[in-house]
Amino acid sequence: MPPQKSRQIIWQLHRKLVTLQPRSNKQYDMARQIAETPILFGEDAKRFENNMKNVQPATEEERSLAEKAYQWMRSMATFAM
Repeated sequence: MPPQKSRQIIWQLHRKLVTLQPRSNKQYDMARQIAETPILFGEDAKRFENNMKNVQPATEEERSLAEKAYQWMRSMATFAM
């Protein structure tokens, strides 16, 4: 697997963990309204439909890399799991 792919997976996990932390200016926020899902048209819709029909399962190498990234991020977590 290219190193760029592994960096992307680690960055995505990092972003998800960072968003779980409380904001510094407000300790607790009220729930926000869920934004409407955009509707796809034209070539974007065709490309999305084609991608959904041809989903490729993750390889063992990708799964292993994602698991390692998850364990690494979990080891740094300071909140209760």
